[in-house]
Amino acid sequence: MLVVTLLLWFFLSVGSEGEAQDAGYPQVGDHWHADYSIYICGALELDYPYSEGGIHTHGEGRLHIHPSHSGEAGSNATMARFFAGTGGRLTDTMIEAPDGQVLNNGDNCPDGRMGNILLKVNGIPERAIASYVPRDNDILELRFE
Repeated sequence: MLVVTLLLWFFLSVGSEGEAQDAGYPQVGDHWHADYSIYICGALELDYPYSEGGIHTHGEGRLHIHPSHSGEAGSNATMARFFAGTGGRLTDTMIEAPDGQVLNNGDNCPDGRMGNILLKVNGIPERAIASYVPRDNDILELRFE
């Protein structure tokens, strides 16, 4: 009986498509929000304009995270995917804004100081910048300084 109970628990917790591995991440059908701000060399950037996809913005400084398929759900709902939807790119060492401006770790700011990319999530530095999956009600601060 114990074996049957354990097997039943295992199959229910994993689900039919391996959902346990993406527990805590946004799934198809969810509609989450995270506020974001982007600072370049100390200056607050304008909010990115309206973008497409399951991780997008309406141009108001907020990510809307509502995946419509598995390719943009779970651990795929990353900051890099958000940037791709805006026409930009994001890696752990490079930001390409939708307007084409590219900043790499080690590039200089106008004041001559060398800049590096930093992501703060709810005030705490996050090492995985591009692969970070925003959670509902996160406050994201992406900086190059």
